[in-house]
Amino acid sequence: MHARVYLGYILADGFSIQTELIYSHQIGKEQGVFTRRLDYINLPVILHYIFPSSMLSGFYLELDHQIGFVINNQLKSS
Repeated sequence: MHARVYLGYILADGFSIQTELIYSHQIGKEQGVFTRRLDYINLPVILHYIFPSSMLSGFYLELDHQIGFVINNQLKSS
C-alpha cells in the first residue's frame, strides 16, 4: 500500500520544484516461517526544467534527491 501527497511550485521560466510525502507499507515472508512488516516515509525533492517548445517540444529534465525513514520494522513467526 502506498499513499502520496505532493506540492509543486513554479520558480521561473521553465523551472519548477516539487516535493512529496510518500508512505509505503510492505509485507514479505522470510524463509517461509517469518513475516516481516516494513513501513517507510520518503521525502523526495524534484527540480524540473521544461525545454522551450521551439527547441525540444515535450522534453524536460528532472533532478531529484530523496531522504527516507523506516518507521516500523516488525518480524513475526507464523
